[in-house]
Amino acid sequence: MATGKKTNVEVTQALVNDVGGELKAELQPILDDQTMSTEQKSRAISSKLFGYSVLKNAFIGALVNKVFMTRFWSKAWENPLKMFVDGNITYGYTIEDLYVDASDAVDYSQHFEGGTTECDDIFKLVDNKVYANYLSINFEKKFKTTIKDFDLRRAFTSEYGLGDMISQLMAKNTRGLYRLEYNLLKDMLTKYMSGISQKDVGMGTSTTPTQFIQDSQVTKVTGETTAELIENLLLNIRIYGEQFEFESDKYNSAGVMQFSPMSDTVIVTTPQVYGHIDNYLAKTYNEDRVKILNKIILIDSLPDVNVIKSGDNGETSYTSDKPIALLMDSKLLQLKPSLLEMREIENPNALAKNYFLHFHGLVGIVPFLNCKIFTATEEQLPKLEG
Repeated sequence: MATGKKTNVEVTQALVNDVGGELKAELQPILDDQTMSTEQKSRAISSKLFGYSVLKNAFIGALVNKVFMTRFWSKAWENPLKMFVDGNITYGYTIEDLYVDASDAVDYSQHFEGGTTECDDIFKLVDNKVYANYLSINFEKKFKTTIKDFDLRRAFTSEYGLGDMISQLMAKNTRGLYRLEYNLLKDMLTKYMSGISQKDVGMGTSTTPTQFIQDSQVTKVTGETTAELIENLLLNIRIYGEQFEFESDKYNSAGVMQFSPMSDTVIVTTPQVYGHIDNYLAKTYNEDRVKILNKIILIDSLPDVNVIKSGDNGETSYTSDKPIALLMDSKLLQLKPSLLEMREIENPNALAKNYFLHFHGLVGIVPFLNCKIFTATEEQLPKLEG
């Protein structure tokens, strides 16, 4: 007997308990019949459904919306970049990230900024340095799935058929959603390095980049050999990981005073680069002295050469450099779903129902948070990627 799977009768009982109404009235007597075996109950349920189309449609709708969507929602965020999926948008279409700068200290005998008298110090207001970044819904995607009457009939021919059918639907839709989510996050990371426009974050129609990283956020790593290159990369990761724990305005695209504790930073790199890192660490006698203290996230690729642009207007370009690793605050990159909903329509000609899964939300960058991009020259890339 299979374990961890629900029989058709068990799935039907769960639906009846959850939905009630006509489903309960028509199917509960079959489920309660002690004279029938599990297989006989399954066949009786199938006969009842296909003898009454309204009941069959209600059953399929409940199966998709109550069972499939509940399981789908709970498993929907499993991709290499899943840690950047940060909750849902509950209200409205736009979110606002705020940064409030620290208050400036003055000597005891000194007047506060803008004041010349003690009266000014007491009554004059201070303009708080508050910076805002807005993100709005910038993707609206949909997926389509068809369930034919034949599929449902076939599901009732085996004890675990309904559960298997749901698993197949899950596999199809979750793979599509994971792929979409992953590509949206990767694309936003590329735009962060090359310049983000208002359209990229859903706040306008202009495609002209308006927000660039600082020159100080990019460091070229060099080395005569691959091992030396990796050694220098690890050294820089360690240095800037510690440096991020101190306030600085050099490592975020907003140019504000910010810090990131080591526990809040992650390294994003590729399997090729990480393979060399792992190989280097394995050959190191005192591994504790070069250990990586940050969480490592692997993605299949980072942007190609000639992508990074920095400076106030993106005037600094890196024509032969490719990013090989990023050290970044774990909240820098964000994806927030606003809608994950299934809608349906019947196709009487094909004896089937089409289900449309809608996935809307926003993906963006929080410019107040720290990120350091490490690059290697085009000549050194074959050593890392070969």
